[in-house]
Amino acid sequence: ADLATNVRDPAKRFRAIKASMDASKTQLQQMTPGEIQVYTGITQAPLLLSQLTGMSSRFPAFSTVISNVPGPREKRYWNGARLEGMYPVSIPMDGAAVNFTLVSNNENLDFGIVACRKSVPQVQRMIDYMEESLVELEDAAGLRRRSGRARGPLQRLEATEPGATGKRKKAGATRRKKAPAVPKLQAKSGARGPAQPKRGAVGKAAGSKTSKK
Repeated sequence: ADLATNVRDPAKRFRAIKASMDASKTQLQQMTPGEIQVYTGITQAPLLLSQLTGMSSRFPAFSTVISNVPGPREKRYWNGARLEGMYPVSIPMDGAAVNFTLVSNNENLDFGIVACRKSVPQVQRMIDYMEESLVELEDAAGLRRRSGRARGPLQRLEATEPGATGKRKKAGATRRKKAPAVPKLQAKSGARGPAQPKRGAVGKAAGSKTSKK
C-alpha cells in the first residue's frame, strides 16, 4: 500500500492511502483462492530470498509492517471485570524494523507498536506523532475535539469532496436570552457564607434518597 508520506496535506494524504487500499482489496476480491496463493507467493518471494541470503538488512523488501486485526465487536467481561484494552505485541523481522498492529475492541482501536531498538531507539515518539496526525485530520475535516475524544474525522473526510465548504449562519440570526436576575437572598447569603440547614432536614433528605434506591 502507498502510505503517501511525500504528501504534506493531511486530507490528500488520507485519500491517497485510502485509494491505494481500496485498489488492493478490489484486486484480491477478483481473484480465486488459488490465484491468491500464487500472488502471495510471488510478492513474498523477495522477502524469503533476502532472508535466506542474509541480504535483508542491506536490501529490505519493506521496512514497515502495518496490520489490522479484527477484535470483539461487543463488550467483553471476565469474572465481572470489563475488558478495557487489547494491545497487540508483534515481532519485528530482520529488515522490517517497525511494526504497527491495530486491534479493534468494541468501539475502540488499540495500537501496538514494536520496533528495533537500534533502528528506532525512541519508539515512544511514534505515539506523539500519531496523535499529531489525528489532530491534523480533524482540522482538515473541520472538526474540533470535544471531551478529548475524536468524532470520526476519517468518515467525514471520505464523505467530503475536496474544496467543498459549508456555509455558516450569520451571527445576528440567533439571539441569546438574558440571564435571569439573581435573587436577593442568594446575594445576601454569599456575603456571610451559605446558610447551613438544620440537622434534622439533612438527615431527612438523605433518608429519602436511600429509600428511593
